[in-house]
Amino acid sequence: TFSRLQDDRAELQTWMYRLSAVSCLVAIPAFAVLASVAQEAIPLIFGSQWAQSSLLVQILCVLGAVNAIAVFDRSALLAVGRNRLAFSLTLGQALIGIVFVFAALPFGVVGVAIAVAVRQIIWWPVRLIALRAALGISPVRYLSIWLRPTVVGLVAAAVSYSVISLVWDLSALPIVYVLVGISISCVLIVALGGLLLRGPFRELMLLVRQRRSGGRK
Repeated sequence: TFSRLQDDRAELQTWMYRLSAVSCLVAIPAFAVLASVAQEAIPLIFGSQWAQSSLLVQILCVLGAVNAIAVFDRSALLAVGRNRLAFSLTLGQALIGIVFVFAALPFGVVGVAIAVAVRQIIWWPVRLIALRAALGISPVRYLSIWLRPTVVGLVAAAVSYSVISLVWDLSALPIVYVLVGISISCVLIVALGGLLLRGPFRELMLLVRQRRSGGRK
């Protein structure tokens, strides 16, 4: 898609916003649901020996939520011939990551996961500057695309976790804990999404219809 639009910068920006919005709409709430029930879901699915991995999964959910909007950055830069810039961003991120991971090694795998997540967040402003310079992407609009589903996901996860861990304390019933937690999160995501995520949802439906009509051809 981006390669076909390399000579039409306005349309490329439109598709960048559209695809980023759909990615965030799908991925961020999913990571929020997983994070809210990981404490019991991980040992329930994989066994009690993996119980300590729950925190690691929750940290990786934060990383996944950040990456949800960055997934198209490199493809868009390559499509407009900014190969050197794309490489520089990747190299810079890797070098910072090496420093952070090395510093976090004494703290074990959880410390390394936190270091990787922090690296991604710290490097984000650099990516925004690059996207603005190369593609004319508005940082404010770009961040708002990520912020709305993030707010929805955080509220849903916080309420769900509070209910199943603090109000009812369902930890003694892992299956019930997971099912109730997922149900509460999904209900809140749908309710709040109806208020804050109508635009991304319309974009998703538009892409689905275009995909179906293209398949019929």
